[in-house]
Amino acid sequence: MKILLIGEYSGVHTTIAKKLKESEEYDINIIHDGDGYKNFKPDILIKTEGKVFNNRFLRKFYALYKLLLNFLGLNGVFKILKYRKELRKLKNYDVVQLINPIFLSGFGAWVNLIIFFYLRKNNKKIVLLAVGDDTAWVKACLYKKIEYSFFDRMNVKNIFKFLPTLFHLYSPAYYFLNKYVVRNSDAIVAGVYDYYLAYYGEYDNLVYIPLSIEINSDIVPFKFNGYPIKIFHGWQLGRDFKKGNDIFDRAILKLKDNFLDKIDYQIVSNVSYDEYIKLFNDSIIFIDQCYSMDKGINALLGMAHAKVVFSGNDDALEKYDSNVKKSLINALPDENEIYAELEKLIKNPKLLEYYSENAYDYVNKNHNISHNIVKFIEVWRA
Repeated sequence: MKILLIGEYSGVHTTIAKKLKESEEYDINIIHDGDGYKNFKPDILIKTEGKVFNNRFLRKFYALYKLLLNFLGLNGVFKILKYRKELRKLKNYDVVQLINPIFLSGFGAWVNLIIFFYLRKNNKKIVLLAVGDDTAWVKACLYKKIEYSFFDRMNVKNIFKFLPTLFHLYSPAYYFLNKYVVRNSDAIVAGVYDYYLAYYGEYDNLVYIPLSIEINSDIVPFKFNGYPIKIFHGWQLGRDFKKGNDIFDRAILKLKDNFLDKIDYQIVSNVSYDEYIKLFNDSIIFIDQCYSMDKGINALLGMAHAKVVFSGNDDALEKYDSNVKKSLINALPDENEIYAELEKLIKNPKLLEYYSENAYDYVNKNHNISHNIVKFIEVWRA
């Protein structure tokens, strides 16, 4: 079976490709831009390079210019031409799986649309993996089909921060691309509950397959042996407003003031994937995000290392597994709520052992790529 994976989102496609390459039954290739600073290694690298200006005025002008190009869907129209040779090879696959309607990150709506036409014409099956910003998700957030999201923070003063995401709904180019890709995909796979909710009820070809990662069987759950308790906060610059990092930070700094000798607080920003894992290894509390109903790859990574994770963990997820509430702490976008949950852990460190063990067990049962790859293969062969 010949499979092409296009695009990357925190290692989702990299993990799938690595698992499939263990079998001679699958001929698999992966193409993406490296997912920014995370620096994942694809078989084919296609990326745009942003310009850097020292002059403050030029930086602002270029940012506005890029925003206009983004709205019109014209990003990378000329830059894609240097990849003509690589793009012509994207044919005769049994399955092409796209990470998002914008599967070539950094390139605009029209580049992605034209390449989608080529993929649809020259390959047997197209599967859309619904993760990352898209029209359905933005609409679901704004119309409260998804109960809470970072759009709850939007106001007149900060609207500029939301524009690139709002373009998925209000830019004609992106709206058309999203709708066309969704309608012309053979299956839609939602990897996160938020995206499942966004698509639910509108498409008969929707499938829910939880995001998956590799599980290390050598991981040992945490055992408390004294203070300080180490808190790891991965702060992804540029996405912090969306993740609610500032809300977490205020809660943790307040905790630090009240329990000065009992916590060790570490913030890490924009390092490579491999370096990231090394840095959080000796922590126990792991901060992810508070503007989601479900957990993403970052939270799963922490849980797979038996960390006590703060992330999306809405009650609605219990319809899939009643044990989900016991495996991590639901982080609501409320500084006082987060502080209260952290305080419980600091005052009663035995709770850390409880969540640590449950986190690892839950991820192993529900998000292990060794189990979930079978679900993808079923969708591809259907």
